[in-house]
Amino acid sequence: SSSVFYNKPNTDVTSVSNWGTNTDGTGSSPTNFTDAGQTFFLYNDGATMSTPWSIQGAGSVLAIGDGTNALTFNATQTFDATILRVRNNATLRIHSSTIPTFETLFSGSTVDYAGTSQSVTPTSYSNLTISGTGTTFSGTTNISGVFTPGAATASSGTIVLNGTSNSQIIPAFIYNNLTI
Repeated sequence: SSSVFYNKPNTDVTSVSNWGTNTDGTGSSPTNFTDAGQTFFLYNDGATMSTPWSIQGAGSVLAIGDGTNALTFNATQTFDATILRVRNNATLRIHSSTIPTFETLFSGSTVDYAGTSQSVTPTSYSNLTISGTGTTFSGTTNISGVFTPGAATASSGTIVLNGTSNSQIIPAFIYNNLTI
């Protein structure tokens, strides 16, 4: 049996029955989210979450987006994956104060901290949006694309705007430390 699964559109991704071996989410479903070596491609729009969600099999992957088409995953519950990837043209909108661990944030991907009192994970982002409130920075946060700081505060940490394009815009924001 295949260890690669795709979500069914407009369904609750926390249920194994809403995943299948075909790119439209049909086909055989996984037994669980804890077996080793499974890959879950969140390709289809309208994904919802009714409960917290964890993909914890050794070497298992959650990949958000197909790398081409625009897709937004509204993570309204706590979730994590052994390996979490946000692909080109995909947006991960995080509402929980528990932030998942990122493995790869592809060029062209967006992470949106949309909750309250969140702490931005110090890592390298393509596009970073803060649409929530009470969001803070610590450590070094690299941003190569668009930075939309919203109501965030940066009383600690360093923000590095390291885009290779001359068109990277430095938004109006009170930076603790800024590196260009």
